[in-house]
Amino acid sequence: MRSLIEHYGQPHKLSLRRIAEVMDGPDIRRSGDLTSFCRFALRVRALVGMLAQMGDEGSIELHCGSHVARLLSKLPHDLRSNFKRHIHPKRRPVPTLLDFADWLEFELDVQGTEIKTGRADSGEAARKGNDKKARKSAVHTTTVLMGAQSPPSTPQSTNAPTAKSPDSVKIYCPYCENDCHYLNQCSNFQMLASDQKTAWIKTNYRCWRCGRKHQAAKCRLKATCQTCKGKHLSVLHDVNARPQSEGEKPQAVAKPSTGTLYLDRPDHSNTVLLKVVKVLLYNGPCTLTTYAILDDGSERTILLHDAVKHLGLVGQPEDLSLRTVKKDAQVITGANITFTLSPASQPQRKFKITGAFTAEQLGLASHSHPVAKLCDKYHHLRDLPLQPLDNVQPLLLIGSDYPHLITPLEPVRLGPPGGPAAIKTRLGWTLQGPTKLLQHRLSPQQCLFTAMT
Repeated sequence: MRSLIEHYGQPHKLSLRRIAEVMDGPDIRRSGDLTSFCRFALRVRALVGMLAQMGDEGSIELHCGSHVARLLSKLPHDLRSNFKRHIHPKRRPVPTLLDFADWLEFELDVQGTEIKTGRADSGEAARKGNDKKARKSAVHTTTVLMGAQSPPSTPQSTNAPTAKSPDSVKIYCPYCENDCHYLNQCSNFQMLASDQKTAWIKTNYRCWRCGRKHQAAKCRLKATCQTCKGKHLSVLHDVNARPQSEGEKPQAVAKPSTGTLYLDRPDHSNTVLLKVVKVLLYNGPCTLTTYAILDDGSERTILLHDAVKHLGLVGQPEDLSLRTVKKDAQVITGANITFTLSPASQPQRKFKITGAFTAEQLGLASHSHPVAKLCDKYHHLRDLPLQPLDNVQPLLLIGSDYPHLITPLEPVRLGPPGGPAAIKTRLGWTLQGPTKLLQHRLSPQQCLFTAMT
């Protein structure tokens, strides 16, 4: 017993700790929460049983009226009233924990019986409700069409209640401040110019969406503008419309491409080196040695038609919309293909490429890496296995859909400002960045395609 007392503490302290745990438990918010009520009753019964086994010390706590008052405060009002009605015939001015535990068990039995009866009644009502719904659904049918365009108006049953937002229940005009009409039907507000509407909203701290006295971030308006389908009233369209800048001109409809569309500019005098590596392409017994551009800004891997023809690849037809940084769109008709590639320096290490795109209209410019001159000028490039490139013609562009092939495996070797960086990828070492050796060759700046849909 001495060791138990040393390990767990004195029985009186243990009882106080258990009482505190029950007192600090969660309150029962609702009368019908049978699960919480059952858990609460079991904890009280366990506390009473422990105190009953502690003799005189436990008896003092069992007959403490403050404990009952605190536990009773955790119950909702109707249950507290039930306990008072239960204890009144016993003529006990100060109820004990034993009385409280006995009442909890009695109340738990009563509530359990009511729940079972209620479930049976609700099950019968649910079956009747399902029968009514089945009869209604047999009469009123609705067809929903899913498509890229806006869906047609759906016929609604005349018996169905119309759902209303909290702001649309009451007719109110925030401009006239009366309940004769809505703001959309206010003739006085419609006569205002756009700048006058804006000034009224700013001066009176009104919502930009509905004109009422709250912030736009807290607006619960469900109606949409008839002009732009935005979440604001139609009469406030002109103050919510965003003015178009020169860079936000309306996008032209994409047209099918008929000529050769270069993914990079066909120019040999560029002063910025792109990541180009030598690779081997496979399709069954067919093999092709070529070069690949590692383009972090492209969302899709692309294989040119010459390589597809050489490897004998056959894919699934696909139309691809190419969009440049100038937001010019071209629809390319091609195919979705699958092939295998490996770095030229490690033919045994192969990577499978699935979902690549190919089309006859696509092209890639030739590239050059004057490695010898660059190594003489930049010390950080020396002793690296860089491959010199002289007007090589890449047939493959690997995009960000295969990040494990284009991202660095080691820290990037950076040089002085204005010099290229050396990058080691799974396909080998390559160069990327500007070089002052080609500054005398003036060339317009370029950027690869960055978006494909």
